[in-house]
Amino acid sequence: MKKLLILNIVILLAGNTLIAQSNKNKIVSWKESKYASGYQIQVKNSADKLIIDKKTDSNYLQIDQIPEGKYKIRTSALSPFGKPVVWTEWQDLKIELSLPPIVKEESLADNDSKNKTIEQKPNQKLEIEGDNFNDATETIIESSLSKSKIKILDKKIESKNKIELRVDAENAAPGKYDLSLQNPFHPKKTIKNYLEIENKADKVSTQSNTKDSINKIYTMSMRELDEFIGSNSNCYQSELSSDLIKECKEDYVTINLSTREKKDIYYYFLIKEPNRMTRIQSYHHFQTYCSPAMKAIREKVEFNSAKKQYTIDTKEKMEIDKMFVNLQSCPTPKEKLAK
Repeated sequence: MKKLLILNIVILLAGNTLIAQSNKNKIVSWKESKYASGYQIQVKNSADKLIIDKKTDSNYLQIDQIPEGKYKIRTSALSPFGKPVVWTEWQDLKIELSLPPIVKEESLADNDSKNKTIEQKPNQKLEIEGDNFNDATETIIESSLSKSKIKILDKKIESKNKIELRVDAENAAPGKYDLSLQNPFHPKKTIKNYLEIENKADKVSTQSNTKDSINKIYTMSMRELDEFIGSNSNCYQSELSSDLIKECKEDYVTINLSTREKKDIYYYFLIKEPNRMTRIQSYHHFQTYCSPAMKAIREKVEFNSAKKQYTIDTKEKMEIDKMFVNLQSCPTPKEKLAK
């Protein structure tokens, strides 16, 4: 399936008018397509006269000698035979200045506690924060020792300050990895030990059946539990905690509900869902499995109600009330552990 190219719309020049600059690093870039054999770029002026019609292997084009004026641009991926596949719509030409990429984190060699960490799993999300990012920013994650690279499945430029990667680390060796970024016309920038991959065997679940983990999960406030779930989420396709993800593939996610704690986290997560029947399914779970009671549940329901996240009808209100009655009669985690 061929993907349409999306033009980068970072606007560094005022309005739709191209202002001549002496700097030679002016480019237009677009999202890279893994299916493309190359790209064709066409630019026309206000009189609809084609002034640029070029083919290139890169997902950017240097534009530094166009007179001041208004222009339109369109692009297409090329087939293996060098023919345009699907053209984008004509859009206003937006020029960006290619500057050296800046990464928020400095070298982490002397401060391992700040390493970004992911597991040996496929289809994980990794965010890079900084400045001067664009679709032409080349991104490489490479082992500090073996020089083996982590496969990047997809790269999305959220803004000039954030890159979101989807990576496959399932077969990557545990250890530290360097991040290298490079913009056109500038040298490569490398952040040493930017990422660390944990060994599957060394990964300890934060939701085990120990007394400490039970106290931790069930006594958290709504804010603490939401942060806990969000901070442990590294599957590109889901917001669920990584401890609940058995498989994270490109087209599906398999959930791991092997323990009571994981089930409770999952059904707590469902309380915010827009689908009414999904929420009621969550209430039914906590009506039955109410011991130990989760402190964050009442806060979550009341928060959603106050924020009017969804409309609660009479039937749902009855299910919520029944859940709260059951939760109130449940022992606290300390009482449960004392038995």
